[in-house]
Amino acid sequence: MTLSLRKLIGFVILVPLFACSTTIPTPIATQFPQPTPEKEGLANLPTITASPFFTPMPSGTPNLTQTATYQDNATAQSAEQTVIAQYPRICKKSNSYAPPNYSPEKLWMEEFCFSEADDSPILTLSNKETQVLWKMVYRDFIENMGAGDGLGVVHWSPDQKYAYFASFPTMDYRMCYLGRNSQYFGEGLFRLDLQTGDVTTILPLQDNFSSYDFSFSPTGRRLIYKTYPSDLIILDIKTGESVSVKSADNNQSGGGYLWSSDGLTLVYSTVIYSEIFEPIAYSLRLVDTQSGSERILLESPDNCFSALAWETNSVLIVEREGNEGRMIIEYDLNSNSVINESTATPYP
Repeated sequence: MTLSLRKLIGFVILVPLFACSTTIPTPIATQFPQPTPEKEGLANLPTITASPFFTPMPSGTPNLTQTATYQDNATAQSAEQTVIAQYPRICKKSNSYAPPNYSPEKLWMEEFCFSEADDSPILTLSNKETQVLWKMVYRDFIENMGAGDGLGVVHWSPDQKYAYFASFPTMDYRMCYLGRNSQYFGEGLFRLDLQTGDVTTILPLQDNFSSYDFSFSPTGRRLIYKTYPSDLIILDIKTGESVSVKSADNNQSGGGYLWSSDGLTLVYSTVIYSEIFEPIAYSLRLVDTQSGSERILLESPDNCFSALAWETNSVLIVEREGNEGRMIIEYDLNSNSVINESTATPYP
């Protein structure tokens, strides 16, 4: 499978998908115009000035604790502004949706803000050494502007050559395993070449606005993803080859992906629903990412499982959550058995 490139600024060529319950969606690439480095003329770009919502009332003289807290906050803000000043910017504090994020080595800064010039939210990635800035316009990466929660980086490649970003849908985090580990949701997944600005579509937008859930391996080579009602797919990003996970039975929802350090094995949780969308069965499953084979480790009609960590290459730390509370389980993959169980520490 070949992932073609697309450029960023200009018209978007959308590739329609025709999928049914027996079709495995194939990651494809479409063409976008290339984003243009925007270093020159930044001062002339429009900005938004926030209006005050109320007139502040006079307050009493602050005590020593309040004064120390204010000074600490001012020092932290000053330090953050010193860091931000190293990067070229379009976004300003007045039009940003959230504080900046950074790549692992802080070579790149990520910002998401509203651009009056583009009449759309934008995602920008800027480099403090080369002073290059790449801009992605939100409406180019989502089917329905009113149905999403933004655009943001979900993964930096270990070699810092690529940034993977997604258009986020609104999600309901009800199951115990959701929000654990490195699971993300997106209406599409895209890869930005940080050297050239070329964008490759990894998981394409779909006409029915359905979203994917996905997770990257620690090595950055593999990606596991699912879009309903398709199978769970493992994609080798380097070769473009993919395999379907050979499910032990029919599960309707899953996630909480926990990868081994080499990316060759992962554990994930599932829940099966009734016709009236009530959970009726839970399980924890182990997957061989090269062959797609899987086996069930734990099952329960009442308890939701969430893989927390690898204690060793063969022992998993798992949380079990149900009506009786939360328990921590140590599970041995070699003997296929629980070797220890204890009460979980209460949430603070």
